[in-house]
Amino acid sequence: RLLRAIPELMVLIKGVVSASRSVILTMLLLVVVVFLFGVAFKQLTQDTALGDKYFGSLGSSMFNLFVYATFPDFATIVEDTTGEHVVFVLLLFAYIFIAFFTVLNLLVGVIVQVVQVVSEVEHEELIVKDVRRRLLKALQDLFPDSHCGERTMICRADFQTMLCTPATARAIHELGVDVVGLLESEDFIFSEASTDGTVNATDQIAFGSFMEAVLQLRGSNQATVKDIVNLRKWFARMVAVQQEETVHSIKQDVTRAVERGRTVASMQEEEA
Repeated sequence: RLLRAIPELMVLIKGVVSASRSVILTMLLLVVVVFLFGVAFKQLTQDTALGDKYFGSLGSSMFNLFVYATFPDFATIVEDTTGEHVVFVLLLFAYIFIAFFTVLNLLVGVIVQVVQVVSEVEHEELIVKDVRRRLLKALQDLFPDSHCGERTMICRADFQTMLCTPATARAIHELGVDVVGLLESEDFIFSEASTDGTVNATDQIAFGSFMEAVLQLRGSNQATVKDIVNLRKWFARMVAVQQEETVHSIKQDVTRAVERGRTVASMQEEEA
């Protein structure tokens, strides 16, 4: 029940379990390093006061390196536990490995990840707000007599004029959007979805919709199912428009051909 009520706790537990193999391998590597340096200190400090105190044997050399040089904060409790029983020492080391190495380092990793995500979100919001402010200023320069806001309507001519302004183009480029590609996506931007799911062209859009379209066309965005669906709708609309134009052109050609045929027939009748 506790894990179901606090799903974040389940994530942390799964993280500890997933990291257990890496922690065990790290501990094995640490034991190998301690063993190698224990042998080195045992040989180099032989027949010295330092060797007699700390490196008298291979076991005492590894123990002192492991306790005093690696975990000096735990030296006192490890010494007191060693005097009681070896099982207590093993249990204490297991606690140190689990609590100190795994859980606390996992806590540090979670904090770093959260801070990084918050920093990226804040940085993203600052960039979007700055670009929104600069675009509104460019729109205000186009309409100095009116108040420009999120509901201000933008037509195709205003859209092209804004993007041709150096300050606006620079702001959109800093947002990670290709200005030339944005101009080529004019038909996609000036489109709206109808109630039956089709996408129809429009001549005006609100400034808020324009900003959403600009943010969707950022080069750092990942393609989603929504993007594929919108692309399918837009492609279906373009095919339908092309079919209508083709049918209309064929009808005009047929009508002209019929009229020419009637004219020729009437002329022939008059000559006869």
